[in-house]
Amino acid sequence: MSKKIAYTKAPRGVNRALDRGERVVGLIPPPDQLVRKTNVDVVITLNNKCLDFFIENARKNNMKYQTMINEVLENYVANQKKNHISNA
Repeated sequence: MSKKIAYTKAPRGVNRALDRGERVVGLIPPPDQLVRKTNVDVVITLNNKCLDFFIENARKNNMKYQTMINEVLENYVANQKKNHISNA
């Protein structure tokens, strides 16, 4: 008999779904959203504190700091669009 695992750190609803063996929709993005979009090279000026933060964390996570900055900007834009739509 296998021991039941309690998922205590899972987001609300996910724990229950895992216990029941339910499919959780939206947990993993569909393949078309995993494809990287075409990027455009730009030159921006950042202050040293911001740049140091991204460089340090990029090294810790084995990724490029430019990619991290891009992810932050993408999340910001998505949230702004969502808030703009909901406030319209």
